[in-house]
Amino acid sequence: MQNTTNPLPQTSFLKENLFLLLKLMLFAGIVWAIVEVFKSKEQHLGSLLAELQRILTLENLPKLLLAGILVIANWGFEALKWQKLAQKITKITYLESFKSVLLGLSLGFFLPAVIGDSSAKVYKLKTQRKAEGVGVVLLGNGIQFFITLFLGTIAYMNFVGDFPEVQANFGGKILYILLIISTLFGFLFFFNLSYFSKFLAKKFSFFSVNFTVFEDFSFKDIAELFIIATLRYAVFTIQFLLTLSIFQVDLPVVTLIELSSLVFFAKTVIPALHFISDLGIRELSALFFFGYYEVEPAKVVSATLMVWLINILFPVIIGSLLVLFSRKK
Repeated sequence: MQNTTNPLPQTSFLKENLFLLLKLMLFAGIVWAIVEVFKSKEQHLGSLLAELQRILTLENLPKLLLAGILVIANWGFEALKWQKLAQKITKITYLESFKSVLLGLSLGFFLPAVIGDSSAKVYKLKTQRKAEGVGVVLLGNGIQFFITLFLGTIAYMNFVGDFPEVQANFGGKILYILLIISTLFGFLFFFNLSYFSKFLAKKFSFFSVNFTVFEDFSFKDIAELFIIATLRYAVFTIQFLLTLSIFQVDLPVVTLIELSSLVFFAKTVIPALHFISDLGIRELSALFFFGYYEVEPAKVVSATLMVWLINILFPVIIGSLLVLFSRKK
Protein backbone atom coordinates (compact mmCIF):
# COMPACT_ATOMS: atom_id res chain seq x y z
CA MET A 1 0.00 0.00 0.00
CA GLN A 2 1.45 3.32 -1.01
CA ASN A 3 1.98 5.92 1.70
CA THR A 4 0.40 9.19 0.57
CA THR A 5 1.42 11.20 3.60
CA ASN A 6 4.33 13.62 3.31
CA PRO A 7 5.09 15.32 6.64
CA LEU A 8 8.29 17.10 5.54
CA PRO A 9 6.67 19.88 3.47
CA GLN A 10 4.19 20.44 6.31
CA THR A 11 7.06 20.82 8.79
CA SER A 12 8.83 23.25 6.49
CA PHE A 13 5.60 25.18 5.99
CA LEU A 14 5.07 25.32 9.77
CA LYS A 15 8.60 26.61 10.39
CA GLU A 16 8.32 29.31 7.74
CA ASN A 17 4.97 30.53 9.04
CA LEU A 18 6.13 30.34 12.65
CA PHE A 19 9.07 32.61 11.83
CA LEU A 20 6.73 35.00 9.99
CA LEU A 21 4.38 34.98 12.99
CA LEU A 22 7.26 35.78 15.34
CA LYS A 23 8.31 38.70 13.16
CA LEU A 24 4.74 40.03 13.02
CA MET A 25 4.36 39.69 16.79
CA LEU A 26 7.65 41.51 17.36
CA PHE A 27 6.73 44.31 14.97
CA ALA A 28 3.28 44.64 16.58
CA GLY A 29 4.96 44.82 19.99
CA ILE A 30 7.27 47.58 18.84
CA VAL A 31 4.39 49.57 17.34
CA TRP A 32 2.40 49.12 20.56
CA ALA A 33 5.36 50.32 22.63
CA ILE A 34 5.79 53.41 20.45
CA VAL A 35 2.06 54.23 20.68
CA GLU A 36 2.22 53.81 24.48
CA VAL A 37 5.13 56.24 24.65
CA PHE A 38 3.09 58.75 22.65
CA LYS A 39 0.17 58.28 25.06
CA SER A 40 2.38 58.72 28.12
CA LYS A 41 3.73 61.95 26.64
CA GLU A 42 0.18 63.11 25.82
CA GLN A 43 0.97 62.96 22.10
CA HIS A 44 -0.90 61.22 19.27
CA LEU A 45 0.07 59.78 15.89
CA GLY A 46 -1.62 62.69 14.15
CA SER A 47 1.15 64.91 15.50
CA LEU A 48 3.65 62.72 13.62
CA LEU A 49 1.95 63.45 10.29
CA ALA A 50 1.75 67.11 11.21
CA GLU A 51 5.51 67.18 11.85
CA LEU A 52 6.24 65.56 8.47
CA GLN A 53 4.03 68.08 6.67
CA ARG A 54 5.50 71.04 8.55
CA ILE A 55 9.10 70.46 7.47
CA LEU A 56 8.38 70.50 3.71
CA THR A 57 9.40 74.14 3.28
CA LEU A 58 11.94 76.07 1.19
CA GLU A 59 13.84 76.85 4.37
CA ASN A 60 14.51 73.16 5.03
CA LEU A 61 15.18 72.30 1.38
CA PRO A 62 19.02 72.65 1.58
CA LYS A 63 19.18 70.33 4.60
CA LEU A 64 16.86 67.81 2.96
CA LEU A 65 18.94 67.84 -0.24
CA LEU A 66 22.20 67.45 1.69
CA ALA A 67 20.78 64.51 3.69
CA GLY A 68 19.69 62.94 0.39
CA ILE A 69 23.06 63.49 -1.28
CA LEU A 70 24.82 61.90 1.69
CA VAL A 71 23.02 58.65 0.84
CA ILE A 72 25.48 58.31 -2.04
CA ALA A 73 28.38 58.81 0.37
CA ASN A 74 26.86 56.33 2.83
CA TRP A 75 26.55 53.44 0.40
CA GLY A 76 29.57 54.67 -1.54
CA PHE A 77 31.79 54.08 1.50
CA GLU A 78 30.16 50.67 1.97
CA ALA A 79 30.94 49.84 -1.67
CA LEU A 80 34.56 50.96 -1.21
CA LYS A 81 34.84 48.79 1.90
CA TRP A 82 33.40 45.78 0.07
CA GLN A 83 35.71 46.32 -2.90
CA LYS A 84 38.79 46.31 -0.64
CA LEU A 85 37.53 43.19 1.13
CA ALA A 86 36.60 41.29 -2.03
CA GLN A 87 39.87 42.08 -3.82
CA LYS A 88 41.63 39.64 -1.50
CA ILE A 89 39.70 36.94 -3.37
CA THR A 90 39.12 38.25 -6.89
CA LYS A 91 39.27 41.42 -8.98
CA ILE A 92 36.21 43.61 -8.61
CA THR A 93 35.56 47.12 -9.92
CA TYR A 94 34.04 49.86 -7.79
CA LEU A 95 30.90 49.88 -9.95
CA GLU A 96 30.46 46.12 -9.49
CA SER A 97 30.94 46.57 -5.78
CA PHE A 98 28.34 49.36 -5.64
CA LYS A 99 25.82 47.20 -7.51
CA SER A 100 26.47 44.30 -5.13
CA VAL A 101 25.85 46.58 -2.14
CA LEU A 102 22.54 47.83 -3.55
CA LEU A 103 21.47 44.30 -4.42
CA GLY A 104 22.38 43.14 -0.93
CA LEU A 105 20.44 46.02 0.58
CA SER A 106 17.37 45.10 -1.47
CA LEU A 107 17.49 41.42 -0.49
CA GLY A 108 18.36 42.28 3.11
CA PHE A 109 15.22 44.41 3.27
CA PHE A 110 13.07 41.27 3.14
CA LEU A 111 15.29 38.46 4.48
CA PRO A 112 16.24 37.92 8.15
CA ALA A 113 19.49 39.15 9.70
CA VAL A 114 22.31 39.73 7.17
CA ILE A 115 21.44 36.75 4.95
CA GLY A 116 20.24 38.91 2.05
CA ASP A 117 23.22 41.26 2.14
CA SER A 118 25.79 38.46 2.50
CA SER A 119 24.32 36.15 -0.12
CA ALA A 120 24.06 38.95 -2.70
CA LYS A 121 27.66 40.07 -2.24
CA VAL A 122 29.04 36.53 -2.39
CA TYR A 123 26.83 35.57 -5.34
CA LYS A 124 28.09 38.52 -7.41
CA LEU A 125 31.75 37.53 -6.95
CA LYS A 126 33.22 36.11 -10.17
CA THR A 127 35.21 33.37 -8.49
CA GLN A 128 34.95 29.82 -7.22
CA ARG A 129 36.17 30.97 -3.79
CA LYS A 130 32.65 31.66 -2.55
CA ALA A 131 33.32 30.23 0.92
CA GLU A 132 36.15 32.71 1.44
CA GLY A 133 33.74 35.38 0.26
CA VAL A 134 31.55 34.60 3.26
CA GLY A 135 34.60 35.15 5.45
CA VAL A 136 35.35 38.62 4.09
CA VAL A 137 31.66 39.58 4.41
CA LEU A 138 31.83 38.61 8.08
CA LEU A 139 35.01 40.61 8.50
CA GLY A 140 33.52 43.72 6.90
CA ASN A 141 30.32 43.48 8.95
CA GLY A 142 32.37 42.86 12.08
CA ILE A 143 34.46 46.00 11.56
CA GLN A 144 31.36 48.16 10.99
CA PHE A 145 29.73 46.61 14.05
CA PHE A 146 32.80 47.29 16.16
CA ILE A 147 32.86 50.97 15.18
CA THR A 148 29.23 51.20 16.30
CA LEU A 149 30.04 49.30 19.51
CA PHE A 150 33.10 51.41 20.34
CA LEU A 151 31.45 54.80 19.76
CA GLY A 152 28.21 53.58 21.32
CA THR A 153 30.10 52.51 24.45
CA ILE A 154 31.70 55.95 24.77
CA ALA A 155 28.28 57.57 24.31
CA TYR A 156 26.72 55.22 26.89
CA MET A 157 29.43 56.04 29.45
CA ASN A 158 28.73 59.76 29.01
CA PHE A 159 24.98 59.15 29.12
CA VAL A 160 25.03 57.24 32.41
CA GLY A 161 27.32 59.97 33.78
CA ASP A 162 24.48 62.44 33.20
CA PHE A 163 21.73 59.98 34.18
CA PRO A 164 23.19 57.52 36.74
CA GLU A 165 19.75 56.02 37.37
CA VAL A 166 20.04 54.24 33.99
CA GLN A 167 22.56 51.79 35.43
CA ALA A 168 21.37 51.92 39.04
CA ASN A 169 20.10 48.32 38.91
CA PHE A 170 22.14 45.14 38.58
CA GLY A 171 21.37 44.72 34.87
CA GLY A 172 22.60 48.22 34.11
CA LYS A 173 25.91 47.59 35.87
CA ILE A 174 26.38 44.29 34.03
CA LEU A 175 25.70 46.00 30.68
CA TYR A 176 28.27 48.68 31.51
CA ILE A 177 30.95 46.08 32.29
CA LEU A 178 30.10 43.96 29.22
CA LEU A 179 30.41 46.94 26.89
CA ILE A 180 33.87 47.80 28.18
CA ILE A 181 35.05 44.18 27.98
CA SER A 182 33.60 43.75 24.47
CA THR A 183 35.29 46.92 23.25
CA LEU A 184 38.69 45.89 24.62
CA PHE A 185 38.31 42.42 23.10
CA GLY A 186 37.37 43.97 19.74
CA PHE A 187 40.62 45.93 19.60
CA LEU A 188 42.56 42.81 20.57
CA PHE A 189 40.79 40.71 17.92
CA PHE A 190 41.00 42.99 14.89
CA PHE A 191 44.60 44.02 15.40
CA ASN A 192 45.73 40.43 16.03
CA LEU A 193 43.63 39.02 13.22
CA SER A 194 46.21 36.53 11.94
CA TYR A 195 46.45 34.81 15.33
CA PHE A 196 42.68 34.66 15.85
CA SER A 197 42.06 33.40 12.30
CA LYS A 198 44.27 30.39 13.02
CA PHE A 199 42.58 29.87 16.38
CA LEU A 200 39.08 29.98 14.86
CA ALA A 201 40.07 27.71 11.96
CA LYS A 202 41.37 25.15 14.43
CA LYS A 203 38.40 25.37 16.80
CA PHE A 204 35.78 25.38 14.03
CA SER A 205 37.45 23.21 11.38
CA PHE A 206 34.24 22.94 9.33
CA PHE A 207 34.35 26.72 8.77
CA SER A 208 38.14 26.94 8.49
CA VAL A 209 38.00 28.12 4.86
CA ASN A 210 35.87 31.08 6.01
CA PHE A 211 38.41 32.14 8.63
CA THR A 212 41.78 31.44 6.99
CA VAL A 213 41.20 34.29 4.51
CA PHE A 214 41.62 36.67 7.47
CA GLU A 215 45.36 35.96 7.32
CA ASP A 216 45.54 37.79 3.97
CA PHE A 217 44.72 41.09 5.67
CA SER A 218 47.68 43.08 6.95
CA PHE A 219 47.62 45.67 9.74
CA LYS A 220 47.50 48.35 7.04
CA ASP A 221 44.48 46.67 5.38
CA ILE A 222 42.58 46.55 8.67
CA ALA A 223 43.47 50.16 9.46
CA GLU A 224 42.15 51.27 6.03
CA LEU A 225 38.93 49.31 6.53
CA PHE A 226 38.49 50.92 9.94
CA ILE A 227 38.90 54.39 8.41
CA ILE A 228 36.29 53.66 5.73
CA ALA A 229 33.87 52.22 8.31
CA THR A 230 34.38 55.29 10.53
CA LEU A 231 33.72 57.65 7.61
CA ARG A 232 30.52 55.78 6.83
CA TYR A 233 29.50 56.06 10.49
CA ALA A 234 30.19 59.82 10.31
CA VAL A 235 27.81 60.06 7.35
CA PHE A 236 25.08 58.35 9.42
CA THR A 237 25.64 60.85 12.20
CA ILE A 238 25.56 63.91 9.94
CA GLN A 239 22.34 62.72 8.31
CA PHE A 240 20.70 62.18 11.68
CA LEU A 241 21.85 65.61 12.93
CA LEU A 242 20.44 67.22 9.78
CA THR A 243 17.04 65.59 10.21
CA LEU A 244 16.95 66.44 13.92
CA SER A 245 17.73 70.04 12.99
CA ILE A 246 14.93 70.03 10.41
CA PHE A 247 12.47 68.90 13.08
CA GLN A 248 13.82 71.53 15.50
CA VAL A 249 15.25 69.24 18.16
CA ASP A 250 17.14 71.96 20.02
CA LEU A 251 19.90 70.29 22.01
CA PRO A 252 23.67 70.93 22.08
CA VAL A 253 25.50 69.34 19.12
CA VAL A 254 27.65 67.18 21.44
CA THR A 255 24.49 65.84 23.09
CA LEU A 256 22.89 65.12 19.72
CA ILE A 257 25.99 63.22 18.57
CA GLU A 258 25.93 61.21 21.80
CA LEU A 259 22.24 60.38 21.40
CA SER A 260 22.64 59.43 17.73
CA SER A 261 25.46 57.05 18.71
CA LEU A 262 23.19 55.46 21.31
CA VAL A 263 20.37 55.03 18.78
CA PHE A 264 22.69 53.43 16.20
CA PHE A 265 24.16 51.23 18.91
CA ALA A 266 20.74 50.04 20.13
CA LYS A 267 19.54 49.35 16.58
CA THR A 268 22.65 47.28 15.88
CA VAL A 269 22.73 45.29 19.12
CA ILE A 270 19.04 44.65 19.89
CA PRO A 271 17.89 41.44 18.16
CA ALA A 272 14.95 42.28 15.91
CA LEU A 273 14.59 39.35 13.48
CA HIS A 274 15.19 42.11 10.91
CA PHE A 275 11.56 42.99 10.22
CA ILE A 276 11.49 45.73 7.55
CA SER A 277 15.16 46.52 8.12
CA ASP A 278 14.71 47.09 11.88
CA LEU A 279 12.05 49.74 11.32
CA GLY A 280 10.69 50.39 14.82
CA ILE A 281 13.80 49.41 16.78
CA ARG A 282 15.51 52.71 15.99
CA GLU A 283 12.32 54.67 16.71
CA LEU A 284 11.79 52.93 20.05
CA SER A 285 15.42 53.36 21.13
CA ALA A 286 15.35 57.02 20.04
CA LEU A 287 12.21 57.61 22.11
CA PHE A 288 13.91 56.02 25.13
CA PHE A 289 17.14 58.06 25.01
CA PHE A 290 15.68 61.37 23.81
CA GLY A 291 12.96 61.00 26.44
CA TYR A 292 15.53 61.83 29.13
CA TYR A 293 15.87 65.28 27.53
CA GLU A 294 12.07 65.70 27.26
CA VAL A 295 12.09 65.98 23.47
CA GLU A 296 8.64 65.69 21.87
CA PRO A 297 8.10 62.10 20.65
CA ALA A 298 6.66 63.26 17.31
CA LYS A 299 9.89 65.10 16.47
CA VAL A 300 12.07 62.14 17.42
CA VAL A 301 10.06 59.56 15.49
CA SER A 302 9.76 61.85 12.47
CA ALA A 303 13.53 62.38 12.33
CA THR A 304 14.39 58.69 12.69
CA LEU A 305 11.72 57.73 10.15
CA MET A 306 13.12 60.21 7.64
CA VAL A 307 16.63 58.79 8.05
CA TRP A 308 15.19 55.32 7.39
CA LEU A 309 13.31 56.53 4.29
CA ILE A 310 16.37 58.27 2.85
CA ASN A 311 18.99 55.68 3.73
CA ILE A 312 17.09 52.41 3.36
CA LEU A 313 13.82 52.63 1.46
CA PHE A 314 14.94 54.78 -1.48
CA PRO A 315 18.17 52.79 -2.10
CA VAL A 316 16.15 49.55 -1.85
CA ILE A 317 13.86 50.78 -4.62
CA ILE A 318 16.88 51.71 -6.76
CA GLY A 319 18.50 48.35 -6.01
CA SER A 320 15.34 46.51 -7.03
CA LEU A 321 15.24 48.41 -10.31
CA LEU A 322 18.89 47.53 -10.93
CA VAL A 323 18.05 43.88 -10.43
CA LEU A 324 15.24 44.06 -12.98
CA PHE A 325 17.45 45.93 -15.44
CA SER A 326 20.28 43.42 -15.14
CA ARG A 327 17.86 40.55 -15.72
CA LYS A 328 16.69 42.13 -18.96
CA LYS A 329 20.24 42.26 -20.17
